Amino acid sequence: MNYTKIITAVLEITLLLFMTLIYPKLQKIISSKIGDEASKKLLDAVAVFVDAAQQVGNVLSYTGPEKKEYVIERLQEIGYEITPTIDAYIEAAVFNMKGGI
Repeated sequence: MNYTKIITAVLEITLLLFMTLIYPKLQKIISSKIGDEASKKLLDAVAVFVDAAQQVGNVLSYTGPEKKEYVIERLQEIGYEITPTIDAYIEAAVFNMKGGI
């Protein structure tokens, strides 16, 4: 039995559910806690750092976890505390960068 295909399918379904059900709610939660302008700045920063991590990672042969650590470090440098919600934004930005499902 090919477990790789099964695991991939489960992950794709999980990400699809996340993007359709949870991601919009996370946007509302962050917007309500830090305001719309700050929320947009956070989302923009996450997207930029995810793109940068991809580029740097390609040059330096980073693995996925190393790229994520790069993003986390950049966000911390500009003053963000990495919460589960921000972690979810990072995952969503990676998912979007890959073109979704």
